[in-house]
Amino acid sequence: MLPPAPSRLVAVGDLHGDLDKARRALVAARVLDPSTDRWSGGDSVLVQVGDVLDRGDGEIACLFLLERLAKEAALVGGAVHVLNGNHETMNVGGRFRYATPGGLADFLRFELVEAVGEQLREKCGCLPRGGGGSGSSSSSPPSSAAPTNPIRGPAHALHALAGGPAALEEAALAARARALSPGSGEITRRFLADKRVVLQVGSTVFVHGGLLPSHLASAAAAAAAAAEEGGGGGGGGGSGSGAEKEEEAIARAALDRLNAASAAWMRGESPPTASGSGAEKGMPDFLRGRDAVVWSRSYSSEDTRKADCVLLREALGKIPGAKRMVMGHTIQEAGVNGACEGAALRVDVGLSGGCGDGNVEVLEILADGSLPGSIRRLVKVETLNNSNDNGRKAVFSSRVLAVPGVSPALGGGGGLPKTMTNKVDEERSRWRLWSWFKGSQERERPPPSPPVAVSAAA
Repeated sequence: MLPPAPSRLVAVGDLHGDLDKARRALVAARVLDPSTDRWSGGDSVLVQVGDVLDRGDGEIACLFLLERLAKEAALVGGAVHVLNGNHETMNVGGRFRYATPGGLADFLRFELVEAVGEQLREKCGCLPRGGGGSGSSSSSPPSSAAPTNPIRGPAHALHALAGGPAALEEAALAARARALSPGSGEITRRFLADKRVVLQVGSTVFVHGGLLPSHLASAAAAAAAAAEEGGGGGGGGGSGSGAEKEEEAIARAALDRLNAASAAWMRGESPPTASGSGAEKGMPDFLRGRDAVVWSRSYSSEDTRKADCVLLREALGKIPGAKRMVMGHTIQEAGVNGACEGAALRVDVGLSGGCGDGNVEVLEILADGSLPGSIRRLVKVETLNNSNDNGRKAVFSSRVLAVPGVSPALGGGGGLPKTMTNKVDEERSRWRLWSWFKGSQERERPPPSPPVAVSAAA
């Protein structure tokens, strides 16, 4: 049996290193209190569908924010799930062509801070840090052991600065490679290795690109082979509830296998005989190529007529209880929308400043999408008003709209009580963001990616 679905489920699309827009999306989702920057979603479940990395300067800050919110949500019965997308797998695989100059510099700063912290802990005789993130190893080598990070202080950055921009860029790229390498990379271990590539919450399946029937079939076969090798056997056929339980067990094993294989590669636990080379050695096949779990666009074409609804229904049919799939990866210029009569929900609105700078929209699913009007989109609207103290005040209100492509009878917007479509309550719908605006004006926006690069990966 699946665990009961949460009463409120929200999904946020690709963030791509834009901390300001990430915060606004989380406020729109009603899970972040803008006055305290703390979790305000109660027992809501938040799913961010991947692609936190690349195209923006605030990648590490976004990762830290989501990690902190996950801890705060857990204390009050909520949850935060962050998936890995194609840009996470590309970076762990050593491909950094979508990283911005500011993003590269941020990884160099992160490495310097970590190195200085390590030196201070060694000098004071403190116990080595155990990691701090759920993806980190729970045990650390003693301080006398050779550190996995070869950088011992800021001297290398000074040498790089003396060498000019080219030397500094080289140092930043090297720092990014070390932080994201499988197994030993601090960012990979702490933030990425334990993240799923597919997640089912109630009747909704979440994935970055698209989960295909072939992914489930190969994962189920691999799980069965592993169970056979380990001495476990599949429970024979059956009828009635016995057959249903076996079908559910197979589906659960397939999803678990996909997530476990991705995690093993990122933790550096791939077998010596694994295919690939360099950082991509051991990368599972379902993370490679245009039909990969994190790359597929089979269900997410902006032209809904091109969405492969037959394939989608076949995939959902292999997962007991699954009624819909939520995905990111492909920018929807029209905003959050549905296809295949609401079985495909697409939430990548290109909100990052480095990837379209689209309007903030998030998806909300109430009561597991079982009631009319229970699948809807929350749209953030902002205006600037006069203020006595700072001269300007950012005022945001959240509007609830229908999800195009989702029939009201299937949970789509429409038929909602009027009170539910009004603004969020006062304490969550208004706040001061002057410092954010000031900072955004002073920050240089990263240059847009070349058109060819945009067409190659969203």
